[in-house]
Amino acid sequence: MEFIIEGNVVTLRLKMLVDEEQSWFWTNEWQKGEQEVNEAIKKGETRSFKKSA
Repeated sequence: MEFIIEGNVVTLRLKMLVDEEQSWFWTNEWQKGEQEVNEAIKKGETRSFKKSA
């Protein structure tokens, strides 16, 4: 939980707990890439490949 104190006002915010081993996924750089991929998928900018035996 995060406490923000501004004058006479205290705001409480819930914070998501992330396992240290998964913290890489939540970096700004990785999230930017995730956002770019999601936009490409929405625009249909994807290709399919057949799996070879």
